[in-house]
Amino acid sequence: MAGLDVPGSASVYTVGPVAGYSDVGPWVCPMTTRRANKVGEGRYKITLPYPHRDLGPNRARNIHWSRKSKLVREYREAAGWECETAIFEAWGCNPKHKALNSRATFYVKDKRKRDRDNLQAMLKPAFDGFQDSGLVEDDCGITHFPCEIKYDKENPRVEIELWV
Repeated sequence: MAGLDVPGSASVYTVGPVAGYSDVGPWVCPMTTRRANKVGEGRYKITLPYPHRDLGPNRARNIHWSRKSKLVREYREAAGWECETAIFEAWGCNPKHKALNSRATFYVKDKRKRDRDNLQAMLKPAFDGFQDSGLVEDDCGITHFPCEIKYDKENPRVEIELWV
């Protein structure tokens, strides 16, 4: 995944080598400047931008397949890079887990009612990205706990907490 550059993405940044791990090269993270971090032993908190509305299951039939494919690919790559950054910041190696638990917290910019099941479905590309990064062997091994919805008008985002 090194050297990835997504044309037309709003914000692309390069993260230098992690302190203490000089052999780890720079990563380029499309879509986001938010960081992932290790919360505790076997716990990760990964922050991603709020998913595009066209990633929702109710919008799938109203958009062209190529547009949906591009959105899925971009969100999947962003999640993979954030997860990979969290792994290397924590250990400098790849601890591949067979099973993980997850809980997502959505920070939304307005107080409209939202269907929690649809919000969880919007994160399918993110969980595929976690598998691509090597954090989990297969994303079917992730147990999803009900998501939370909180309000943050200035910074809509999704925080995904993963633990063993």
